[in-house]
Amino acid sequence: MGAADMGRVTTEATVQNLGDLLLGRPVRTAVVTDAVVDESVPYLLLPADVVGSLGLDVRSTSWGGPRGDPVRVEIGGRQATLEPVPSPGSRVVLGHIVLTALGLKCHPERGLVDHDYPSR
Repeated sequence: MGAADMGRVTTEATVQNLGDLLLGRPVRTAVVTDAVVDESVPYLLLPADVVGSLGLDVRSTSWGGPRGDPVRVEIGGRQATLEPVPSPGSRVVLGHIVLTALGLKCHPERGLVDHDYPSR
């Protein structure tokens, strides 16, 4: 799960519009083959094209800047519900809150591995 290449870890992640799932609508889904794992980033960062393809509304919050509608993230069969942060970049970035919610951690040589104390 996740490949380490020269100190950079990427993985495949599936991101789904949670509202679609809950309301029984056709589920808008993005399968990202090269999501960047970056534990120095706290959140799930989604670029504008992914936010748009998922049909997410972005709103401002008084406690932490803009957030998108909730999404379901799946990596290696593990799922978590998160509120993404819109990113000006072009890559999906999986931060440490995402990894913790999925019970994963980043190993510099082996990529994503089970966390010693999974939160799920």
